[in-house]
Amino acid sequence: MMNYLRKNVKTILWVVASIFIVAIFAGFGGAFFLQRQSGIISKVNGIGLSSKDFSQLFDQTVEFQRQNKKTDKINTKALKKELLENMIKEELLYQEAQKCNITVTPQELISAIHSYPIFQKDGKFDVSLYFRILQYLHTTPQAFESARKKSLSVSKLQTFLLSAIKITTKELEYEYNKGKKEYPANFEGKKEEFKELFLMKKQSSIFDNWIQELIRKANIKIYITEIENIFETQ
Repeated sequence: MMNYLRKNVKTILWVVASIFIVAIFAGFGGAFFLQRQSGIISKVNGIGLSSKDFSQLFDQTVEFQRQNKKTDKINTKALKKELLENMIKEELLYQEAQKCNITVTPQELISAIHSYPIFQKDGKFDVSLYFRILQYLHTTPQAFESARKKSLSVSKLQTFLLSAIKITTKELEYEYNKGKKEYPANFEGKKEEFKELFLMKKQSSIFDNWIQELIRKANIKIYITEIENIFETQ
């Protein structure tokens, strides 16, 4: 079993990364994670974010980067800021999902977990393998499934919001004519592709602006002095 885990460590890390919005994994110790409020690294509209979760996320991200040889030297301050920002955004989106009464059924959660190839043996979900991999990752089924349920709720909210964003005929004509002037070569043959890309660009822009508005209105408290002004310039 340990040989299997070692050989598949990159795949395991990718699976865990997909649960949490950002990539995750290693061990930098605990002194840096001392909080002004015990066990809490931040509060988002009164909801506390666990310093333990943040520490684990930071450790796992560092290991993930090392495994993929993305960098030889890690800017810990920048990484901590990025991870905390993403945790805060995820919590804000989760709170919005709850306001919209978006839920994840037990069957949806089971289906999502069973779909991960890393938890499968001979193409089928293997419960023993599932428990062993979670043990290897130093997490519990309850914690893993709770994180997955939260992530699924956020994904549902995002899908719901993006599906409501459309492009008008006038918008498409304007952008298409502008694009045809800039990229005239074989542009006619790529009209549908252009339409899809333009829609994605519009959806991304509106969604990002909406998140920034959520941040602006939120009551966010951060208990790491060096990055407590994380959203100050936004």
